[in-house]
Amino acid sequence: HELYHSLFSKKCPDLHELYGQRGECIMKHFQKSCSKFAIGACASGYNTFNEDTPDVESNRLAYSIFRDLYGSQQTNNEIDGLD
Repeated sequence: HELYHSLFSKKCPDLHELYGQRGECIMKHFQKSCSKFAIGACASGYNTFNEDTPDVESNRLAYSIFRDLYGSQQTNNEIDGLD
């Protein structure tokens, strides 16, 4: 997460532009979820892009590494005790 902050910093607006449609998708997602689950004021979307994007990308990277380490066969197995 913290490494992604260097990529999505307000100091590097060019990277925002390179992220393009994916960035727009992340902003829209957080705007929708904020309005649906908000407690108090909603500030998600454009205002929180520099925080939301590292959250999404670090989770995506962690899941990708998890899949690479354990393989799809093992990660698709059911866990005993969970229905």
